[in-house]
Amino acid sequence: MSNRFDAEDIRKLREYNSLRHSKMSHKEILDDIRQGAESFMSEFSSCVADKRAVYDASEKMLLFEQFRYNANPLYKTTTNI
Repeated sequence: MSNRFDAEDIRKLREYNSLRHSKMSHKEILDDIRQGAESFMSEFSSCVADKRAVYDASEKMLLFEQFRYNANPLYKTTTNI
């Protein structure tokens, strides 16, 4: 595998899986694919959840800053110097 994960890397992966699957039954192939998909989806879901938590935190901070700005007349004059 290369660092850039290009078309050549994909070809190598497909060739590797093809050779590996040639010695398996249809059920074994499907089980292997499902396991890989479950692993990928688990990592993907974790990554999405992490990104969502960061987004939610920044959204709350923005709302807090807007509240402070609108609720405090002195805040408007002291922060825009």
